[in-house]
Amino acid sequence: MKKLYIFLLIIYTTNGCSGNNSEKINQMTLSENSNVKKELVKISSQFYKDYQPFLTSDQSYFERFIKNNSYYFSVNLTKILLEEVSCREEGYVCNLDSDPFYNSQDKISAISFNYLNGKSVEAEFSDKSKITLVFNCSDKCVISNFVYSDGTDLMTKLQQQD
Repeated sequence: MKKLYIFLLIIYTTNGCSGNNSEKINQMTLSENSNVKKELVKISSQFYKDYQPFLTSDQSYFERFIKNNSYYFSVNLTKILLEEVSCREEGYVCNLDSDPFYNSQDKISAISFNYLNGKSVEAEFSDKSKITLVFNCSDKCVISNFVYSDGTDLMTKLQQQD
């Protein structure tokens, strides 16, 4: 009888611990996911606070911004953005015909940011247009692409060969 009591005590104790640990792990995962969501929205908001080409008449604003703020972007996106910058500096007609982060030539501003799913945030602009910022969070969260409302995306536009 004593052995059965010890056996049941061990099972009860072990079961209780693993249940509590699983619950704590699930709570931690939910908390971490919530933090990631907040972080992605925060990065998106800060990006559009920092990047405001419509407030200046400086024709080289885009080029300077890319060179000085590459920490916002993934390595791959930075690489092809710098190729676009190089193309523009050489005086060629390049892949982009509107601002790539607003997908517009009009003077608009970002007005809201909504976490979608996975690693993406939707930015809505003053003209009611929207862009989805896609993030890569392997080391730190950085923007890896911009997806436009018509389904096209910045990476594909920048990789086009004329």
